[in-house]
Amino acid sequence: MPDTRPGITFDAEGVCSACRHYENRKNVDWDARFKEFEAYCDKYRGMNGPGGYDCAVAVSGGKDSHFQVWMLKEVMHMNPILFSVEDNFPMTQAGIHNLKNISEEFGCTIISCKPNIKVQKTLMRKFFEKYGKPTWYVDRLIYTFPLHMAAKFNTPMLCYGENVSFEYGGNADKETYSAMGQIENGVAVGMPMEELLGDGVTEKDLSLTLAPSAEERAKLDPFYMSYFVPWNSYKNYQIAKAHGFHDLTHEWDRTHHAENFDQIDSRAYLVHSWLKYPKFGHAAATDYTARYIRYGMMTREEAIPIIKERDGKLDPLCVRDFCEFCGYTEHDIFGNQAPFYFDLSCKDLYQTLSLGATCHIFSKKLFTFPMLLLKEMERVGVTAINWATSAFHFVASSGALSKCAPPTLRKAALGGEALQARYVNAWKAAIPGLEVVNMYGPTETTVDCAAFHLTRDYRDDEAIPIGKACRNMQIILLDKDGKSVPDGEAGEICVRGSGLASGYFGNWEKDDECFIQNPTTVFPHILYRTGDIAVKKDDGLLYFLSRQDGQIKHMGYRIELGEIETALHSVDGIAAAACLFDRSRDRILCIYEGEPDAAALARAMRRLVPKYMLPNIYEKLDALPMNANGKIDRVKLKEQFIHAED
Repeated sequence: MPDTRPGITFDAEGVCSACRHYENRKNVDWDARFKEFEAYCDKYRGMNGPGGYDCAVAVSGGKDSHFQVWMLKEVMHMNPILFSVEDNFPMTQAGIHNLKNISEEFGCTIISCKPNIKVQKTLMRKFFEKYGKPTWYVDRLIYTFPLHMAAKFNTPMLCYGENVSFEYGGNADKETYSAMGQIENGVAVGMPMEELLGDGVTEKDLSLTLAPSAEERAKLDPFYMSYFVPWNSYKNYQIAKAHGFHDLTHEWDRTHHAENFDQIDSRAYLVHSWLKYPKFGHAAATDYTARYIRYGMMTREEAIPIIKERDGKLDPLCVRDFCEFCGYTEHDIFGNQAPFYFDLSCKDLYQTLSLGATCHIFSKKLFTFPMLLLKEMERVGVTAINWATSAFHFVASSGALSKCAPPTLRKAALGGEALQARYVNAWKAAIPGLEVVNMYGPTETTVDCAAFHLTRDYRDDEAIPIGKACRNMQIILLDKDGKSVPDGEAGEICVRGSGLASGYFGNWEKDDECFIQNPTTVFPHILYRTGDIAVKKDDGLLYFLSRQDGQIKHMGYRIELGEIETALHSVDGIAAAACLFDRSRDRILCIYEGEPDAAALARAMRRLVPKYMLPNIYEKLDALPMNANGKIDRVKLKEQFIHAED
C-alpha cells in the first residue's frame, strides 16, 4: 500500500500497519473471541420481548452485509432489523437484487433512507469541486442514520462490519469491539454547518447528518463484527454468494477495479473511489490486490501488472452516471422509435434540436427483436424515449426486460394508444426510478394536447389517466348535443389552443366536420373534435375511455370497450388485445395475442369485469395486425371478424 494513504504508517522494515494488524490477528484466540461474541449476544437477545428486534445491522446489501446478517440471524439466532441508506444514483441490477435478497433470504425487515435528492446533488457538486470528495453527504448518512434508528428502535447492539482504519490502514492502532468511534473515522467526519449551508440547503435538510446527542449515544453499544470473527472480504463474498448474492458477472466489467463483488450497488458512487488515484496515487485496484496479497491469494508480482493496467482507468459508465446525476451532462440521448412519417417523430426531432441533445435512430428491425433493442439502448446510453405505446407494451410483454434493462434510461413518454399499467409496472420493475409520462393527442393538435406524469404505482387492472391539458391548450368534453358534460360523465374530447392545426389542406368538407365553433361560447373559438371519449373524475384528471365508436349499448348497459381492453391487458400472458362490437349480432369480440387459450382467458375475465361486459367470443391470433403508425389495425380486424360474416 502506498505511503500516501491517509493515516497509514510503516514500521522500520517497511511493512504497513494494515499488514501488521493482519499478521497479528493470526495469533488471536478466535475461539475465545467467539465466546465473547456469544456473551455479547446473550446480553441483548430478546431484550424487546418475544418477536421484538434485539439488534440492528447497518447494511448496503453487499457481500459483507449478507455475511453480517447471516452471522447474527442464522448462527447467533438473533432477530436483527436492518438499516440502509440508498443513494439516489441508478442502481446496478445486482445492487437491486442484493438489497431485496438480503431481506428475503434471511427474513429481515429493512428500513431504508433515501437521502434528500436536492441536497445530495448540491453537496455532491460542492464537495467534488472543492475537496474531490463527492459522496460525503451519503457517506455521512451511512454512519449517522443507523445510530438514529438504533436509538429509536431500542436496539443498542448495532452491527458494523470491519474497523476500516484498523483493517486497511488508518489511525486506529488499537483493536476494539466498540464501533462508537466509527462516526469520526475520517471517511465522513462531520463538517462545520457553515460549510454545508447555502445554494438552497438549510439546516433542516441536514438534520439526519448530525450525530445523535451524547445522551442517546450513551444508550447504544455498536460493535465491529471483525473484532469477533476473522474478517476476510473474499470469504464473506463466498458465504454471501451461497445465500443468493449476485456479483457483476455478465453485467459490468469495471475498468478501475480488480474484482466484481465489492461496492457494486451503483456506478456513479465509484467516481469517489477513483478520486483517490489523483489525490493519493492509488485507487480500488490497489486496495483489493493488497487484500489478496494479505490473504495469500496473490503475490506482489501478480498484483503489480493488474494495478498498472487498472488502477488509474476511470470507468466511463461511472463518469456518465455521475455527470448526469450532478447535472454535468451536456446532452440527453433520445432513442427514436417512430418513423419520420409518423407525427410522434416530431418530439424526437424538435426536442433534440431545441435541447442540443442527441437522437439515436434505431433500425426498424430491432423492434422485432426486443432483446437486441434493449442491448442497443444500453450500448448507446439512451436516457429518454418518445415511443408509441404499442412498442412500449411489446417490449414489456416479451419478457426481455428481465434479462436486459438499459440502466441509463430515465424517462419514457408514450402515446398513441391507451397505456396499460401492467406493462408500465414491468418496465419500472426492471428500471427503478423510471419516469413515465402518458401523453395524449391526435396529429391535429401537433402531437400532444394532454399529459400525465405517473406519480404513484398503479395496479395492473387500474386505468392510467391522460392527465390535464398541456400548456396553452384547452380540453372540453361535449355530449352529442354539443353541451359540456359535468365531471364524472363521459364526453367527446374537443381541443383548442395554440397547438391546434388550421385544418385539412384541400379538404374543406372534412374541416367543417371536425373543426367546429366552440358551442359553449359566442366568441370565436375553434375546437377540434377528436372522436375520443373521456371522463373527468373527482381527482380532476381526464381518463380516456374509448373511440366514439367504442362506446356501445349492450344488454341494456352503456359500455366502453376501452375498459374491457384495460381488464384484458391485466391478465398474465396477454401481449395485446382489442375489443370489437358486432352490432348486427349484438356481441362483443375479443381479439388477442398471448399465452392463455380462450377458455382460460374467459375464466380470468369473469373475475375482472361485470357479466354484461364479458366478451362473447375470444379469438387468439399469433400477432395482431398493426398500421403504419404502430397502432392496432382495427379496420383490418373488423374486416376479418365482423364484415367477413356479413
